[in-house]
Amino acid sequence: MKDRALNPKTDCISFLGSHSRVWARVRSLYFYILRIFAAGLFLIYCFWWVFWLVRGKLPPALFLAITGLPSPTTGCTRSLQSLLQ
Repeated sequence: MKDRALNPKTDCISFLGSHSRVWARVRSLYFYILRIFAAGLFLIYCFWWVFWLVRGKLPPALFLAITGLPSPTTGCTRSLQSLLQ
């Protein structure tokens, strides 16, 4: 059997190359959606703080308010609240 040179039009290298553009678009769309989601969560967090600060109180931990489970930052919020009183 004779060795042949790689033909980019017929070999799998070409196949992977044509799909890499598709995966690049999928990846960029994924990161775009991830950025939108992160920005939305940040806005919810900011509104949570504003909601409580307008009333003159420090807000409870958001994780604690949603799930009822204490989070690591719950102690920080309590200590800051005690320090300000």
